[in-house]
Amino acid sequence: MASADLVTWIDRTKCHRDRPMEVLCLGPGRTGTDSMRVALKTLGFDDCYHGYSSVMENPPDNYLWQQAMDWKLKGKGSFGKTEWDQLLGHCRAVSDLPCVLFSKELIETYPEAKVILTHPPKGFERWHESCCETIVQLRDDWKRTLFGLINYEARLTRNTFFRSFDAFWRNDFRTNARAVYEEHCTSIRELVAKDNLLEYDVAQGWEPLAEFLNVSVPETEFPAGNDPQNFFSRFGAADRRRRQESISGILKVGAIVAVGAAIFWRIRTMQ
Repeated sequence: MASADLVTWIDRTKCHRDRPMEVLCLGPGRTGTDSMRVALKTLGFDDCYHGYSSVMENPPDNYLWQQAMDWKLKGKGSFGKTEWDQLLGHCRAVSDLPCVLFSKELIETYPEAKVILTHPPKGFERWHESCCETIVQLRDDWKRTLFGLINYEARLTRNTFFRSFDAFWRNDFRTNARAVYEEHCTSIRELVAKDNLLEYDVAQGWEPLAEFLNVSVPETEFPAGNDPQNFFSRFGAADRRRRQESISGILKVGAIVAVGAAIFWRIRTMQ
C-alpha cells in the first residue's frame, strides 16, 4: 500500500484501460486480501486494486464507486465496461472490497481473467473475530463518523468503504457473516470454470499461486498479513493527515477573514 502521505487526486473518468485485467482476487476482506495485493504485484500483476486504493491513495475513485453502487443497489444510472475500465484500467488485478461486492460483474466484464477465492487462513471463527476487531470497530467509531462531517475526504472515503461493506454483508456482519460467506463462495464456484479458479489460503505461500498464474516462484518471503495493529496504524496515519489538512484549511479561511476585516475597518476609519 502506498504511504498515507502519497495521495493522488486522479480523475478516473478521464482514464482508460492501458493493460489487461488478468487476476480477480474475490475473497472477502480480512482473508489475506492485502497480502494478496502485495503478492500479486510482486509476481508482476501491477497495479492491484484494493480497498486501500480508494480510502487512502486516490480519493476521487470514490465518485465512480458511488456511481457503481447506485447502479447495483438502487438501479440508478448505468455502469458497464467503459466505467470499469476507467476505474480499474491501470490495474492487472483486484482484491478486497469494494471490488468483491461486484464479483459477478467483474467476472462477466473480464472473462479472460483468472479468479482466486481466498479463504480465512485461521478458520471462520478467528476470521469473524478479526473483522469485528478491525472493520466493524472502525465503522462504529463515533469520533470518525463525526470527523467525516467536517472533513470532505474522510466523508467521501468512509461512505464508499462502509457502504460496500454493509451491502456485501446485508447490513449485519455479526449475524450474516457465515451465510453470506458461504453464498459468496458458492456463487464464485458457479460463475467460474474449475480450471480458471484457485481456492487459496495465504498460509499456502507462493507455490500454488505461482503455478496457477503460470509465473516463477519469487525468492522473497510471502508478504505478511494486515494484522489489527497494522490496520489501525494505516487508518491512523490517514486520519492524522486529514486532520492536519482540515486545520490548515481553517487557518487559511481565518486568515482571509481577518485580512478582510482589517481592510474593512481601515476603510471605515478613513472615511
